Amino acid sequence: MLGALPTSRELVSVEADRDTLGALAEPSAREANALAPSFVREIRRAQASLPAAGDEAVAFCTLTDGLVGTDAIGERLPADRIRLYDGGHECFASPDREAIVADAVAALREGPSALE
Repeated sequence: MLGALPTSRELVSVEADRDTLGALAEPSAREANALAPSFVREIRRAQASLPAAGDEAVAFCTLTDGLVGTDAIGERLPADRIRLYDGGHECFASPDREAIVADAVAALREGPSALE
């Protein structure tokens, strides 16, 4: 519904605090974020035109993400190519970021088999 409004004015406040982003997230000097209908339209357009996930694609996500839905990840990738972590939206702001970085580097070097 929001995306149907013909404006780019920011209308809906988005809370991006440490609980949402991750325990190690640094405070931003920027003012609070807000969501504009034009942004929602562009996101929907981009998601609709995504190519199929490649055979080597992997994703890192938390099922408790407070900013975005993770259902699209599960629809595009099999479970063995998804690395779940505990934390907020930003995986590198998670207290477990050292392990996440190690897994990301391994996945880049070895492909999805590194997540097994």
